[in-house]
Formats: sequence, structure tokens, C-alpha cells
Amino acid sequence: MKRIALIAPYKIDDNGKLYADLGCFSFSTIEFLGKYYDLTIILRRIRNKKYEEIPQCAHILYDEEERMQYQNNSLSGVMERQYSEWKNVCTFQGKWDCVILLHAFSAWGLACALNRTEAACRIIYVQKKVSEYVVSEERGFFRHVFSGFDSIVCAMSCVAADLQELYDVRRSIAIAYCVPNVVSYLEEYQKELNNPFDPKKLILVTRENLAIGNYAERIPALVQKLKIWYPEIQWYLIGEGERLPHLIREIVVRDVCEEVIPVENVEHTYPYMRCCSGVVVFDENDCDTELSAKVLGLPVKRMESSEDADELRQWLEKIRDRKNCMTGVTGWPDWDIWRACIEGGDRIED
Repeated sequence: MKRIALIAPYKIDDNGKLYADLGCFSFSTIEFLGKYYDLTIILRRIRNKKYEEIPQCAHILYDEEERMQYQNNSLSGVMERQYSEWKNVCTFQGKWDCVILLHAFSAWGLACALNRTEAACRIIYVQKKVSEYVVSEERGFFRHVFSGFDSIVCAMSCVAADLQELYDVRRSIAIAYCVPNVVSYLEEYQKELNNPFDPKKLILVTRENLAIGNYAERIPALVQKLKIWYPEIQWYLIGEGERLPHLIREIVVRDVCEEVIPVENVEHTYPYMRCCSGVVVFDENDCDTELSAKVLGLPVKRMESSEDADELRQWLEKIRDRKNCMTGVTGWPDWDIWRACIEGGDRIED
């Protein structure tokens, strides 16, 4: 059985509680991985604090080094210096067939994955757009450290495209949809839906921050045209923001009160996604919504600013026959992609 090390930085919540930052990996995901590999999770030992929850299906290896007990953030502009300090401390005892860094923007994690562990294969998982976290002065540093990994796995196609554009990475980047196990969310938050969806309806869901300049404001005008062809359409717009009153006025003016339904103060969109026909995303920087939909097996449409109702109609024709039907939740999507990366992959060329 191959030995795998998962490198997880820490996080502290608003109540001061310490948790392992497993990124998009859930406990159930790690349990699934543990069926195939001998797992070790590498954590930092934080003085005077105890981790609240740790997966029981893996060995735990603590980094006893206590220097720099603060969270690493590339936006502070000191990422390269932090990495240089961390990479020169002692290495961990043991050899692994593969190490996986679960959080791409941690100097401690990067040093552990590249310099302080002995492994035949190294994988980095990138869940967010790099351009949102990295200042221009550090692009060269990230280009360098990313080149040390055998495989890069991105959460979304937009994350991969951002990485390739920013660093001119001339190689294929694996894309795997992996988020916390959504089954528990579906069961726990289904009760939030007071009125179940009509199975005869064509249900669409969008989650947006209703701020100025958000293209989601086009939804009432789009639906006004679409309902000619799809009288059964119902579009749930989940979100809050200063433009919500304007959006409500647009809904009334466009006479789509029954078709466009604003939903406020909802923490979890999973119950709505569970019952919908498809998910529409307007914000080009929103990867989380698309990622969640992919894991649920739902069709996703990214609306460009120039696209109109006719182009959206072409997508609706494809999904119309799968109304309110979730294709299934695996808990470990795209397992073949991850297995291929763990078993070996092409290196990035400098």
C-alpha cells in the first residue's frame, strides 16, 4: 500500500478554536482515500492550543517547530521570506510515495511539500484563483515553487486558466471537482425549504452578491424573453446586497414575479441546488458555486456579459429533459484524476 502524506496548514475560527485547514477535503474524503493508501496528515503544533477535530483514519505527524506562529498570507508581501525560513529547518522523518499540499497559499505548507518531506511525487491542490491571492511582486516566486510539483490539480477550469495565464504554465493541468461531502448538507438543510419545488418546473439557481455592476441584474429581462419558450421556468436568485431593491423593482416591471424568486439570508445553497435543473453563474470570479454544482452532478452555465437570451436558450434546450434530477454525489469526485496524479504525472518545465 502506497504511503501518502497530506499537508494541512491550520486555521483559527472567530471563537479562537484551532482546526486543520483541509481545504476542500472533508473527513469523508480522507476516509475514502484511506481505503487505498496509508495516510499521514502533517500538522503544525501550535503552542497552547489543541486541534478541535482531526480525522481518525490517518496517522498524525506534528511539526514541532515553533517559529513564526502566525498565519501566512501572500497579500502581506512576505511570502517568499517566510518560505525561505521554513524550508531550512529540519525535515520530517520517513519517506512517502506522494505528498499532497491541500492549501496552495501557505509558506509553511509549500516548504513542507517541497523541502521538508522526502517523496517520489508531489501534488499541489489549487482551489482559488491565484491572481486573487498573489501580489505582482511575488509572481516569480510562485512560478518557481509551482514548478517543483509533479502535478497541479485545480478545483475549476477558471482556476486552471488563471494559473496558465498568470504563469505561462505550458502543460496540462488536472481539474478535479472536490468539495466537502455535500450529503450531510442536503440532509441537514433540506428543512430550510418550506415549499418543495414543483417537479414540472424548469428550475434554475443563481447565487450572487447583489452589488453594483453585477450582471445578475439581467435575470428579469432574460426571463421575460425566456418564458415565451419556457412558461415553466422558475429562477431562484440567492443573494443579498445594495442592488436587491433595484432587482425587485425590475422583477415587477418585467412582470416576472412568479418566474424570478429572490431568496435572502440563506447560508447554504445545497438544498436549492439539490432540486434544480441547472445552475447559472454570472460572476467570473465565483468558482465556489460552480464547484458545488459540479460535485452535485448539475449542469452549469457561465454567462458572459455579452450573452443574451438566445444563447441561454440553447443551453436550456440541453438540460430541459433532466428537470429536478441530481445525477448523484460520490463524495470523492473525479477519483481517476487524483489516482493518476498520485501514481505519477508530468513535471512542469521551467
